[in-house]
Amino acid sequence: MADAAPPPPVPWWRTERPLLGGWSTLGGPLAPELMAATGFAWVCLDQQHGAYPASALVPSLQAVDAGGARALVRVAWNETAAISFALDAGADGAIVPMVDDADAARRAVAAARYPPAGARSWGPVRAQLRTPGFAPASADADVLLLVMVETAAACDAAPEILAVPGVDGIFIGPNDLALSLGEPRTPDPAPAVRERIEGVLEAAGERGAVTGIYCSGADAVARWAAAGFDLLSAGADGSLLAAAAADALSAARAAAGG
Repeated sequence: MADAAPPPPVPWWRTERPLLGGWSTLGGPLAPELMAATGFAWVCLDQQHGAYPASALVPSLQAVDAGGARALVRVAWNETAAISFALDAGADGAIVPMVDDADAARRAVAAARYPPAGARSWGPVRAQLRTPGFAPASADADVLLLVMVETAAACDAAPEILAVPGVDGIFIGPNDLALSLGEPRTPDPAPAVRERIEGVLEAAGERGAVTGIYCSGADAVARWAAAGFDLLSAGADGSLLAAAAADALSAARAAAGG
C-alpha cells in the first residue's frame, strides 16, 4: 500500500493567534527591518498612506526578510499593477484598501491569483528567489490576500465579499470606518463603529476567513484580540518614533532644568 500523501503545510497566517504586526510608513528599509528584528510576526509596508514608492519596495521587503518577519504590503489602491508588483517583488501578502463590494473583491483576486483562479501575469522576479519550486498553484496558496472593510457599504456587503473565491479574509480600518459612519476617530470606537466591526467579525467567523484590524495602541490590541481577530497591528514606526522622541525630549528638558 502506498504511503499516504503528507498533509499540506499550514499557512503562516494560521500558525498562531493572534499574530502581532508592525506598521511601517517611513519609506525605507531600516525601520521595517528593525521592527521585524524586534519580534513582530509581520510588518506591513504602507503604500496607501505611507512614504513607500515603488523604488523602495524591494529593498524594504528584503529588510523584513532579514529581520525574520513576514512582509505584507498595503497597496495604494485596488489596481492590478499595484497588487501584482507587490507580489512579484516578494510580499507574503497584500492588503487591498477600499473594497466596498464583491465586484471590487473579484478585481483584487484577479490581480493576486494566477489563472485559472485569477489573471495575475507570470513574472515573479524576486518572489521566485524566495521559494524553491515557485509555481502558480503554490504561490496562490502562499499569498495572503486581505481586502479592507472600512466603509458602511463594505460592512453591509461583507458576507458577499467574503464569499468571493480567492479572498482569504478581511482587514478592518477603524478610522475610515468611523468617518464613513459619521463618528469620531477615537482609540475606543464609538458604539456604532464597534457594532459594525463585530458584525463583520461574525460574518468572517462563519466562513472561517482570516481577520485583521489596525490597532492604535495596546488597549485596542487587547479589545480586538479578545474579540477573536487573527492579525493585529501593534504600532506604526512613525508614531512610535514621534512618541519616543517626545518622551526623550521631555526627559532631557527635565534633566537640564528646563
